Amino acid sequence: GEGLLPGSDNARIIPEFGPADSDFIVPRIHGVTIFHGTEMDALLRNLNVKTVVLLGVSLNIAILGSAIEAVNSGYQVVVPHDGTAATPPAYAQAVLEHSLPMVATITDCQSLVASFTRTAN
Repeated sequence: GEGLLPGSDNARIIPEFGPADSDFIVPRIHGVTIFHGTEMDALLRNLNVKTVVLLGVSLNIAILGSAIEAVNSGYQVVVPHDGTAATPPAYAQAVLEHSLPMVATITDCQSLVASFTRTAN
């Protein structure tokens, strides 16, 4: 089939997740992380971003790889464990317990939202 080709129905963002008018869209044509072959690092640096929050799929490849690239680029990384998914689930748990804590702060979505709320007030 068409897979996850840019612009295809399979690759579209579901409306509940955005994008909002204020969101930046950084297309990725190849690679499995948010930084490889994209302008993500330049965009984040221009916005003076210091911390990257990673969630979604695939925890065992894209999120882990993006976390490592973010740290290598000088960012702090936060991963909400309940905002991720991977196959198989047991491996996802192992990544959350043994790999990601070496490079990221592991939290949950509720605590993450609460921290943004405290910061905004």
